[in-house]
Amino acid sequence: MALTTDSNRVVATGDNSTTRFYFNRLLYDAAHLQVYLDADLQSSGYTVGGIVDPWTANYVDFSVAPGTGVQVLLLRVVPLTQLSVYGVAGAFPAKTTEKNLDLAMMGLQQFDEILDRAVTLPVQSPLTAATIPDPADPVNYGMGLKIKGDGTGIDTFLLSATPFTSPLTTKGDLCVYSTAADRLPVGANETFLEADSAQGTGMKWTGFLAKLFGILTTKGDMLVSTGATVVRQGVGANGTIQMARSASTNGLAYVAALYGSRYGHTYAHGDGAGAGDQTNDWTFTAGGCMDITGAYWIQTVALTKQLDVNWAVGNNAGLLDTGAVGNSDYYLFVIARSDTGVTDYLASLSPTGPTMPSNYDFKRLIGWCKRAAGVNVPLTTYEIQGGGLEVLWTAPTLDIDLAATLTTSRRTDAVKVPLNFSVMANLSVNIDDGANANYVWIACPDHTDLTPSITATPLANITTTSGFRPYQQIQVRTSAAGLIAAKANNGTLDLYKVVTIGFTWARRN
Repeated sequence: MALTTDSNRVVATGDNSTTRFYFNRLLYDAAHLQVYLDADLQSSGYTVGGIVDPWTANYVDFSVAPGTGVQVLLLRVVPLTQLSVYGVAGAFPAKTTEKNLDLAMMGLQQFDEILDRAVTLPVQSPLTAATIPDPADPVNYGMGLKIKGDGTGIDTFLLSATPFTSPLTTKGDLCVYSTAADRLPVGANETFLEADSAQGTGMKWTGFLAKLFGILTTKGDMLVSTGATVVRQGVGANGTIQMARSASTNGLAYVAALYGSRYGHTYAHGDGAGAGDQTNDWTFTAGGCMDITGAYWIQTVALTKQLDVNWAVGNNAGLLDTGAVGNSDYYLFVIARSDTGVTDYLASLSPTGPTMPSNYDFKRLIGWCKRAAGVNVPLTTYEIQGGGLEVLWTAPTLDIDLAATLTTSRRTDAVKVPLNFSVMANLSVNIDDGANANYVWIACPDHTDLTPSITATPLANITTTSGFRPYQQIQVRTSAAGLIAAKANNGTLDLYKVVTIGFTWARRN
């Protein structure tokens, strides 16, 4: 039978499903077919079928389908012997002769397949019978192969005086080209290789990270670019943040952008919902603010605190910084301890220097409350623009009630607002004089003492005529002592009454 293909191998790929793979080449004997899965020659787990001498529709059946991606190699390998005898009288043994010729050609194809995988010289090379040094000769141990300098063959060269692995004595060693040495010992931890022509090996271990980060001298420093080099950006002052600034060499600057910032931190008596212990408790909403020094951001959660109990951390715990609660004005703070990040609330008689709990090192004033007759004076608070606070007294009180007292001489009187800082008081005012028309200017005591008028500065913000008693709601800034000033333009008024509805406070303290 003629051989119609010069190949004696078939390569396929498994898919974890197919079990039959066709060889489809002349095959006289199943023993002439070698089966490989990837690089492993198989001796079992398959059968060869389809051989009807000398049929070519033959195949290999695997008992288990080769896995996905596994290379299936079917390779024909015939014995290099010839056992037929032709010295027998009779008819010419054509079939036997053809078979033997086929097997001879198969053997040639077999060698051709092997030569395809061998290293050979190009066809134009004048070299023939080129040999390599004997690897079994001890003199060649540790040697490498190179082309001879005259191009006449292959020679050896010394990799090392001992076997190749011997100079690499330590985990991490490298083998590098050098005229003096072929081993570069591993460097110290956190070092990197750096080219250095002055070194015998042309390379050296360098503390790259130390070079890079050595310029960072202070906790919080950063590396930034100037556009040409990498430089140190020193950490800023506590509470400052980085902001782009094109005029700066590195394009950045630390600024106190959050100084004075705040949000939230409103409060109400009791549990904040009209229940709980309204006599002693205050409930605070969550919020955040920069501490008074501008160094630490204080973030708090909603808590209910007890004004009649000395301070303790957490919900439904004491609020008072020290001493026993009394009928006084109390200033309300958020506080924080920077070592743990814990935040809380605190009440004090002092507007600036509360007695801080142990380890609490940052604070910010957020509110004020009043206690009278042994109970919290009820109020409602609202957050206003910029994180400020509006306070409305639940039951406004008549704070100024004077008869025949307001005259052409300015007087000051207290209203129900905090002391020690100025606020905008929301007032309801009533004046009356039965005999005369009067103009009254009610203002902050910090203004110059001026006579009210209806034509000249400072004008008047409330007027009365004979027999008419005007009521008017006005807003007046108080002094830091909680006072307002009032002055009439003419005589003595019969009545001067002021009710404090509440006040607004920017809370920039």
